[in-house]
Amino acid sequence: MAILVALAVFGLTRVTETSYLDSLMVGFPVALVGAGLATLQGRREKKAARGA
Repeated sequence: MAILVALAVFGLTRVTETSYLDSLMVGFPVALVGAGLATLQGRREKKAARGA
């Protein structure tokens, strides 16, 4: 997840056109939600495996 945040910050500092900046401003929160959900899914699978 740290790599995702670092690349998002790097991309925001390198963007010169507003259309790209608008895309990143929408895509970054969506990527964070996806990373969070993937983390939660991994935790649920580990918990289910322990209970079985």
